[in-house]
Amino acid sequence: METSRRKHLKRLDMYLNWGGKEPYKNTIEEDKLVNQVMVLYTYSKGEREKNPLCKKEKLEQWRKAYKGILGALDKDGNESVVKGRTIRKLLYEIVESKISNVVPAARVVPRHREDITIAQRTEDFLRYDSQETVSKLLNDRAERATYIDGTVWYKVWWDPNDSKYDRAGNCRVEECLVDQITPQPNVFDYRLLEYIFEEREVSVSRLYDTYGRYVNIRENGSDSVKVISFYYLNENRTVGHFCFIESTLQVMCNEDEWLVKRVRECTRCKSIVPTGDVCTTCGSKTFKNVTQDFEILEEDIEEVYNPYLVGETNDPKMKDELVRKVFIPKSTKIPVYKIRRLPFVPRCCVAVPNEIYGMGDGMIVLESQDMINKMTSRALEKVISSFEIVSHPQHMNVGKDNEPVRMLGTNSPDDVAMLKNISVKFDVSSEMAASAQEYIASKQATGITDSFQGRAENAQESGKSLEIKAIQSAGRIESTRVAKNASLAAIYEIKVLFNLAFSSESRKFTKVLSDGKTIEESWNKYSFLKKEKNGTIYYEDDFLYFTDAAASVASDIQTMWQLVTNDFIQGKLGELGDKNTLESYWNIMDKLDYPVAPMALAAIKDNRKKLPSFIEEALIENPEVLQIAAQLIQEKLGQEGGTGERGGDSEAQLDGTKASQVARRNARTSAAASGTEASVEKGGGMNSGYENNGKSGDSGKLVGATGSKT
Repeated sequence: METSRRKHLKRLDMYLNWGGKEPYKNTIEEDKLVNQVMVLYTYSKGEREKNPLCKKEKLEQWRKAYKGILGALDKDGNESVVKGRTIRKLLYEIVESKISNVVPAARVVPRHREDITIAQRTEDFLRYDSQETVSKLLNDRAERATYIDGTVWYKVWWDPNDSKYDRAGNCRVEECLVDQITPQPNVFDYRLLEYIFEEREVSVSRLYDTYGRYVNIRENGSDSVKVISFYYLNENRTVGHFCFIESTLQVMCNEDEWLVKRVRECTRCKSIVPTGDVCTTCGSKTFKNVTQDFEILEEDIEEVYNPYLVGETNDPKMKDELVRKVFIPKSTKIPVYKIRRLPFVPRCCVAVPNEIYGMGDGMIVLESQDMINKMTSRALEKVISSFEIVSHPQHMNVGKDNEPVRMLGTNSPDDVAMLKNISVKFDVSSEMAASAQEYIASKQATGITDSFQGRAENAQESGKSLEIKAIQSAGRIESTRVAKNASLAAIYEIKVLFNLAFSSESRKFTKVLSDGKTIEESWNKYSFLKKEKNGTIYYEDDFLYFTDAAASVASDIQTMWQLVTNDFIQGKLGELGDKNTLESYWNIMDKLDYPVAPMALAAIKDNRKKLPSFIEEALIENPEVLQIAAQLIQEKLGQEGGTGERGGDSEAQLDGTKASQVARRNARTSAAASGTEASVEKGGGMNSGYENNGKSGDSGKLVGATGSKT
């Protein structure tokens, strides 16, 4: 108990930054490296600060304008000491009008025909995992950052600590603001970047837990420091990572091979143990992370192919035949996949030629918002300064100023005629006209119309005209959607690359089929393995990644409900009277999370066990037909069950029992309703048929004859 208390106290000392540990000291080699990296970082950051699309002062102005706390701008466009009144948050209004919560699903297109199955399985895996990769909260933050700043960066990384008993690590995505990332200068295509810097605030305790190096920052009284992470392509064109503290230049990490697979290995028996405190093989409790250059297959890898398509046979009969064979036997050494690109993807609002950065709505409407608020504030000051003048005879007492009802004493009617009210008002039409004109111009520049915002347009315009204007407005901001989809497609691609590099186990996921059934599938990186003619094994990673163009409609659940219902009514899902069509419709609605879909499907399955309504009505109206039908059914069951085999007889007898019970229950119900229960019981056809089930060969012949006639 005392030991545990001491550990907690030491942890509190680290949170409070009260010392207790010696700060880490760089080696001679680390001092040399950190000075070189610092020079490169200073140069790259200076080039970034020169760019008007991401200057620090401008970014601060745009973010303040969105929040509505920006002061008035001077003639040079800088924030003055005069505090302005933000009466209309124009940037906030425009940004919120453009926000889209749609996270489009992935599409994977193979270059080779034999990879179609792999591409489809990867697409299903990414669709299932997309909500975890790019969550709604992450997308929401990235949307606002993109429209305000003009650019946001996505960082894709592998988290080895996110391990479960069926997986070792997981891929994660986080957004970084434009002033957190400093890319290589004069490189406009992010795929060609050779190095990039990331700035972030990290707590001292997290640094110690991650790198085992303590940082003493007692001088600034904070529990976090600014960490500069330097990602670069090394001599082998794989990714390296160098991390240091900006204020103290203490090196936290120096990994020339960063994006390489490391496994948690037992120090005694060398077994791989992803999680747990005890090795399941030898019972050891000590582990270490080691780099893995190759893997040894634990089981055979098989391939299924068509021998006619690959040229192994010329027999046309083999066009539809599939052959399975061992592709790579177990115990074979296979290479570890290595990532050869930086894991950062930019997303721009409005693309600018020869720039890696984009232009945002903050840059477009900043001065307009300032002008609108100046004009509106001036108009309000005039309105507030307006006053009323009352003239009256000097001898007349008009009461106190704050009295709503005043009693006046007059000596003659002339005194009343001398009372006059004069309004002193200032003209604000010019200010309001200028404000309205600036507001319209700002919305036109950003592609936002009243129809797009859901407001009422000119009543004299036709519905078709308003529809065209809404389509044109959506087309104006289509480029921002294209940029978003392109960045998400790149994220999906890097996610697959990370799984090729770091995952070893099969990733299980579920998939809902068109008939409503849920199946379990698995994605495995070993299905990407290929062989060259000389026997060299490699990973096939040449796929094209896109996003689903219909994602914006598919994510709108209510719209999808209406579309599916319209297709059902129009007969596009099948004939309206067909039960299979009805079941298909409710399966689709259930997949779209329609509230009563599960109950509708349960009712359909229950109705399948009942007779059609017109047959039930006919049996109720004609009880003698029910007796004949029941007797024929029992005799038919007797004919099929009279084989002498125990299994077939018992099965037929069971089915006959169920059929007779249902028929008897329906007959009694109908008879009770029509007052003919006595006549039904008197016939005794059902009971006698059940007792003689499977015992009379003659009855079997009779059923066959009767059935053929019927």
